[in-house]
Amino acid sequence: MIWTDTREQKNGHILTFFDQCGVIHEEHKLDIGDYMDPDRPHIVIERKQSLDELATNLLTKDKERFWREIRRAAKQGVKIIVLCEHGRGIWQARDIVRWRSRFSKITGPMLLREIERVQNGYGARFVFCPKHEMGRRILDGLYHDRGDKGREPDAGRCAALRADPGQVGAGPLPISR
Repeated sequence: MIWTDTREQKNGHILTFFDQCGVIHEEHKLDIGDYMDPDRPHIVIERKQSLDELATNLLTKDKERFWREIRRAAKQGVKIIVLCEHGRGIWQARDIVRWRSRFSKITGPMLLREIERVQNGYGARFVFCPKHEMGRRILDGLYHDRGDKGREPDAGRCAALRADPGQVGAGPLPISR
């Protein structure tokens, strides 16, 4: 069972993936993150639809809500994994140096400094992947990252979970630190 936050937007591709894998999901108002296993509330997934959204959440006047969530997670002992939908050569945090916002003056090095500050100061982790991998990465983060092999969805029901580990996006979650 996975709970999705009621405020989560544009996640049809993720819910479709969960349905294809036989993952039961329900909407609930979550105080921290966008996705969680209610039996294991100590790990959550916070999804960002792009690097621009992440940059806005970390570096603009709208940053307070995100920072409150990061602080709340740390204070409550909740591990937060920030999954950012982004392809085009961004596979780990250090790749962000080459990025530049299309909507603001925020640069890759500026964003990378803030990501490192969140990682080092609050223990959050950041993962980057294309949109079509997001559902799989959410499952990887909630189940594989904590070694909970017995609780993961049945790979026999979901072709995406049986993917060849040599494919991009297949296999365990590569988490940049």
